[in-house]
Amino acid sequence: MCSDSGALGDWLRCHGASFFSDVTALRRLGAMYLVAHPEERSRQLLSHLLIDSGDGAIQSRLLRTIARDWSDHQVAVVDGWLLARSEARLCAFLHLEEGLRA
Repeated sequence: MCSDSGALGDWLRCHGASFFSDVTALRRLGAMYLVAHPEERSRQLLSHLLIDSGDGAIQSRLLRTIARDWSDHQVAVVDGWLLARSEARLCAFLHLEEGLRA
């Protein structure tokens, strides 16, 4: 099992479009999140925070992380949206991934 930023990036490129309806909007939210949290501007760190939480497929690990954040009240307000902290981090990862392809 690989939990590096490449694994998350590969998963998002292969499967992300089927999970997210407006990736452009999510990337915009991710950019805003990173303005407020510049210490997290790292694909490797974000990947570790998002999917380094046990065994299983990346999708399952992401869902567990998001559910844990909601349960623990780990939230972020981004552009008026209340998100689980991991949702905001996923948006930030999407934003950073876009920068790699630009």
